[in-house]
Amino acid sequence: MQSDDPFLQALLAELRMLLAQLLESGESGQIDLLRLPMAPAQTEALRALLGQGEIVITLEAEGPSRIEETRLSGVWWVEHHDRAGHLVARLLEVAAVPEIVPAAAPDIGASLGVLSGEDAGKAET
Repeated sequence: MQSDDPFLQALLAELRMLLAQLLESGESGQIDLLRLPMAPAQTEALRALLGQGEIVITLEAEGPSRIEETRLSGVWWVEHHDRAGHLVARLLEVAAVPEIVPAAAPDIGASLGVLSGEDAGKAET
């Protein structure tokens, strides 16, 4: 995977490092794209380089979020919006599964309570 843009070359090198880290130690990582001085054309070029994989996840929490697998397994394009629809985060997350996706232990406990007839209101919120 190549780009003529030195900035994108540096991003791809960082992705290689993060993927190697994930493979060797299981440690995930991320690149916060909104904190980088990227022109819109560079964002589009990066998006095209990474392509799209087979998985798309949508979440509704503090606003809509969309998590897309890129064509590179373990590299995820993540965008979070606030309730007004403004983009608040754009990340490249390098992980087997994005950090926000797995259910948290307290939420699982609340679900168990619902199924057991206890604290039914907790899991409904």
